[in-house]
Amino acid sequence: MVQRRKAEAQASKSCQILVSADSNVAVDQLLAGLIKLGVHAVRIGFPSRVSEDLRRHTLLARAEEHPLNEQIEETRESLNRVKNDLYSGKFKGKGKGLAHRDISLYVGDIRKFEQQVTDEILSAADVICSTLIGCGSDALLQFTFDTVIIDEASQATEPRCLVAFQKARKQFILVGDQQQLPPVVLCPAAEQKG
Repeated sequence: MVQRRKAEAQASKSCQILVSADSNVAVDQLLAGLIKLGVHAVRIGFPSRVSEDLRRHTLLARAEEHPLNEQIEETRESLNRVKNDLYSGKFKGKGKGLAHRDISLYVGDIRKFEQQVTDEILSAADVICSTLIGCGSDALLQFTFDTVIIDEASQATEPRCLVAFQKARKQFILVGDQQQLPPVVLCPAAEQKG
């Protein structure tokens, strides 16, 4: 299925699949499997919560390698210079107002560049991997997917699944093996009734 969707995504030039699970470990296992299959996958999440051998596949690691990253860093340096000059008292009167304007422009440029980097990296991916809660991250705010897959669905609570559900345009697939991991039941009355 992933290979069929990959071909469709290449034809439309956008990522069409979001694969998710409740835990970071489960998402890392999904990512590792996709990479073994040769799928171009990007992992959303804090690199510190991703297994070390998969960190180079995170959005943040890919962003650091993006050609626009150099321009972002230069803009940050310019922003810091203006801030330091402003806070050290170098500017007086109209100069303060111009410094505040420059700060606002630099911040806007940085946000624009960062969004462009994120959009390019995610649009180029065949599959995006994220925890259920990570599906609601700023990086995915503007994205929806033809197919959203939740692995180990019986381990996730319904509210967490809804975060991923809102990203689905066409298909929402829940995957799980109740023989491997029992469902999570938080309601004692429901648990007693089976």
